[in-house]
Amino acid sequence: MYSDLDECYEYQEGNLTILEPKKIDDNHFPVVATGSGGEVVVIAGKDLDLIKKMGNSVDFK
Repeated sequence: MYSDLDECYEYQEGNLTILEPKKIDDNHFPVVATGSGGEVVVIAGKDLDLIKKMGNSVDFK
């Protein structure tokens, strides 16, 4: 999604990996990823709080 990770901050928050761009616009927006075993869910959107809530609601079975 980001060709150069220097364009964003990457950090962990619980079981979420968050990529937050230094500049948010129509082409750059936050990404949240969560995974378990061999499964990964990636969520992107402009509202970071909302996509973190969505990431935390994922239930791997």
